[in-house]
Amino acid sequence: MPRPRVYRTEAVVVRQSPIGEADRVLTMLSPERGQVRAVARGVRRATGRLTGHLELLSRASVSIAEGRSLDVVVEAQCLSGMAALREDLGRLAAGMYVAELADALSVPQESETGDPNARGIYDLLSEALSRLEAGAPERELVACAQVRLLAVSGLAPQLVACVECGLRLEPRDHVFSAASGGVVCPACAPGAQGPLVPASIGAIKVLRHYASADLSAALGLRVPPAVLGEVGRVLRTHLGQHLGREPRSGGFLESMGGPAGRRSPG
Repeated sequence: MPRPRVYRTEAVVVRQSPIGEADRVLTMLSPERGQVRAVARGVRRATGRLTGHLELLSRASVSIAEGRSLDVVVEAQCLSGMAALREDLGRLAAGMYVAELADALSVPQESETGDPNARGIYDLLSEALSRLEAGAPERELVACAQVRLLAVSGLAPQLVACVECGLRLEPRDHVFSAASGGVVCPACAPGAQGPLVPASIGAIKVLRHYASADLSAALGLRVPPAVLGEVGRVLRTHLGQHLGREPRSGGFLESMGGPAGRRSPG
């Protein structure tokens, strides 16, 4: 009987569920393979060989044996444990939200075409988690990471021209249509599709900045809480249109005062 093929990759653990008495099924994001699911045997035992190397949101170097139904982790070395992130509820909520969104926008490794966006999604997720670990502001980071992940996945909203008439947007307040995929000018708003969300000139400028800047540059922009809340509402409706639901960790993020557009930092 041929031995199973083993591959090695870096990965971020984005989901985990218990199986049996000591194992976990892990969902990981890899820069080469996209979404990977594998069993980590004995990881729930205190003395397990993999214990401590594959915690939620951690980044690890893993060796994985291909299986008939599920792959199996045969070796793991933690590269970044994200312990400080997991010990702070606000940062944990933000990290879980970004990880869930990255997971939702990723393609499973079994896909025949692979995931052309795997590297971009992995790099963004890794950087976002590292910056949260270092104490980056949660609200701004989550908003920026949402925009950047949408852009990498080819799902960025139209923010420069009206999605209905195609004319360049004037520097004034507009509305956002998730059904149409972008900002709608006042002249086209009465006939626009679906629910419309207010999109002030301030919110549009912030969204454009996040779309064109890396995380480091974006986090240097000071955004008033009211504008950040508006940005959150626009992104929430846009994500709902594409994913069919809001990420499940959104409720946890809101309870921590996160950027869902309903609470402001205290």
